[in-house]
Amino acid sequence: MQKRNIIIFSTVVAWVIGVGAYAYYWAMSQVDEYSGKPGGLLVLLGFLFYRFPYLLVGLLILVIAELVFIPATHERPGRMV
Repeated sequence: MQKRNIIIFSTVVAWVIGVGAYAYYWAMSQVDEYSGKPGGLLVLLGFLFYRFPYLLVGLLILVIAELVFIPATHERPGRMV
């Protein structure tokens, strides 16, 4: 794999882990209005509609910036440097 592909893949994996942790802590800090308990499906749906689009735009901006600023390597496959 090229260095750029590895960096982009690692960025997406770190983003998914970060968003999952953020969604969990955000949902646990909110109180479900029907059950009165923290978390719940409605709270996670609220996260999906209100927070996730901004995080997705942030990921797209980051990946585009990586594609622009990290140069592509033009090496032959299988060649060790």
